[in-house]
Amino acid sequence: MVLHVVCRAVDAGFGAVGLGPERWRERSALTFAANVAMNAFNGSDAMAARIGLESNRAVSSRFPLLVTPAGYAFAIWGPIFLGEAVYTVWELSGKQDEEVKNGELLRHTATMWQAVNIQQTLWGAAFGTGRVGVAAVLLTGIAMGLDNIHQRRGKEEVGASLITQTPFTMHFAWTVAAALINWNMFLKTVDAPPVVRDGVAALSIVAAGLNGIWTALTRCDSTVALVTAWALYAISVKDKDLTAIGTTLSPDGVSLLDTTAKALAATCVGVAAFVPFLRTWLT
Repeated sequence: MVLHVVCRAVDAGFGAVGLGPERWRERSALTFAANVAMNAFNGSDAMAARIGLESNRAVSSRFPLLVTPAGYAFAIWGPIFLGEAVYTVWELSGKQDEEVKNGELLRHTATMWQAVNIQQTLWGAAFGTGRVGVAAVLLTGIAMGLDNIHQRRGKEEVGASLITQTPFTMHFAWTVAAALINWNMFLKTVDAPPVVRDGVAALSIVAAGLNGIWTALTRCDSTVALVTAWALYAISVKDKDLTAIGTTLSPDGVSLLDTTAKALAATCVGVAAFVPFLRTWLT
């Protein structure tokens, strides 16, 4: 229901400026360009300052967490945006009707993709102004939208999966982990009791791991598991200043949490290796 309302709002907004549903390719390209532009501004202190924002790194550094990933993990945005850029150019070319099994499904999921891009652009503005709660809500909406796209395109076997599926799968899996981290950060901003923050951090690690495992197995998609493993391992190896974090956990307790994240990451890798055999067995 929420996703339906969001898509209706997107359609209404574009319709008001003369970009009806029949111009879905142009709408997708415009919203993706806005998303990339906002991420470019959020990516450095100097660029963010030009539009009155703080960079993502600057905001995150004020709220150290037990679940903050190591910095290298965010390099995943490179292949995500590159893949989605290739998809956008390919989509604008109109070749999907010739090169995939169900090009019509791409049009049907286009409004959801536009909603994801709009929400991610707004997320950059919200996070860059320190509105962490608003950002967490938007990031949850992004994860829900990408989950919808992932389910529909995977179920219908659109084809040309390296273009139509893989970038969005990576985006979906990473955003699930990012949304959980964003909610942990929100708890820090509202001064939630440390014991509550510690409990939510532990639950977030387990939830991210189980989501990656379950989604990979039920949708026969190794990419989800691999991206989840990437996120969990990056959390486990991040140096943690326990005083700045304000945790009630002892160093041994934090070490156990990191070991759990590593174990779940390893399980995700194992699941990813098993999925091709599962897919063959099911077909």
